[in-house]
Amino acid sequence: MSKIILTGDRPTGRLHVGHYVGSLKRRVELQNSGEYDSVYIMIADAQALTDNFDNPDKVRSNISEVALDYMSCGLDPAKSTLFVQSYISELTELTFYYANLVTVSRLKRNPTVKSEIQLRGFNSSIPVGFFTYPISQAADITAFKANVVPVGEDQLPMLEQAREIVHSFNSIYGEEVLVMPKAFLPNNQACMRLPGTDGKAKMSKSLGNVVSPEEIIGKYGADTARLFIMFAAPPERELEWSDQGVEGSFRFLGRVWRIVYHYQDVLAEKVTQYNPAELSEAGKELRRVLHTSIKKVTDDIEQRFNFNTAISAMMELVNALYAYKEAEKTPHAGLIYEVVSNLLKLLSPFVPHITEELWHGVISEEGSIHEEKWPKYDEAAMKVDNIEIALQVNGKLKGRLVVPAAASKDELEKLALAEPHIAETVDTSKIVKVVCVPGRLVNIVVKP
Repeated sequence: MSKIILTGDRPTGRLHVGHYVGSLKRRVELQNSGEYDSVYIMIADAQALTDNFDNPDKVRSNISEVALDYMSCGLDPAKSTLFVQSYISELTELTFYYANLVTVSRLKRNPTVKSEIQLRGFNSSIPVGFFTYPISQAADITAFKANVVPVGEDQLPMLEQAREIVHSFNSIYGEEVLVMPKAFLPNNQACMRLPGTDGKAKMSKSLGNVVSPEEIIGKYGADTARLFIMFAAPPERELEWSDQGVEGSFRFLGRVWRIVYHYQDVLAEKVTQYNPAELSEAGKELRRVLHTSIKKVTDDIEQRFNFNTAISAMMELVNALYAYKEAEKTPHAGLIYEVVSNLLKLLSPFVPHITEELWHGVISEEGSIHEEKWPKYDEAAMKVDNIEIALQVNGKLKGRLVVPAAASKDELEKLALAEPHIAETVDTSKIVKVVCVPGRLVNIVVKP
């Protein structure tokens, strides 16, 4: 048997993040999988009119918008058949015939219909066309002999209604007349029913609780949207949308812009070679954070595919740059050029527009940052002479101690016990054991 997919959307507005997470992303994957003989994607304008009959221009104008959204997300007309529902007149005829197989009481019991009536406040004033929406959907599915129907969790009752219609029709006219469809659910719970911005109902254009990419990009820019999405969650986990998170990403990019232009005159000197040994302690620390960040971001992208932690490392680098600004009133030109130029290169895959602007503004007016070589880290720069460790007694923090980074466990134990505050409070005769974790802590376990 052929594997045929049918799915689609009502053109009642531009598509939003809920559509992408819940269905569009998966549709593209299914289209490109090569596992399906036919993929039909419907712009359901006739169904959209069931609760927008007084505003046909709204539906009409959004047909092209939805089609453009489809293609921008990766749906390819050469691989999938994109069509407008009202152009297929046979669907209306099938709906008429199927209506004879469904009772009013059965439609009233449909959980999705009941929920939509409640959300829209229809009550007894519900349009008949909207009330019979499940019947129309069954006509769409069966007309194309679809046996695979990608749906969200909320659409399962609608598909079950279609299966009942298929069963009733085949019982009368023959077992093989209509193809029995099966649901294809998203692979995680969030995608099954992405919550709206109100935290209650599912994300829906008609309910006004959607995340609109156009609005986000219009207010904050495309780079902010990209950065937030990659920072908010690893690729394998669902994204929880947060307006505060978007604003936080916007503020971070603002901090990057300000610190780069703060050093505009220093960067103009184009000091690309210098001796790191000449750096102050603050300068050495900044350079250490830079090369640690280069290694972290490189590994996160190439090996672990962890964009969120890569972005976190770059945020720490920007914090270190601001700390250096406060510590050094006369910045080292070579260090600043090394840090800023490499920071922009690290950021460029995540925020391509702002980094290109900054690159041309303060680094080079010729060429593109996206043609630059990826930064390489210096192992020597990542080494530190001294580190701070926690001092604990019976697991409770009692202080901190600066020790040589290369100190052994025996050396850490001696240094900890010799620390004046510890020496005053710990009776050496009651020490049970000393647990040393190099680079982190020393925990002294004593008898009560």
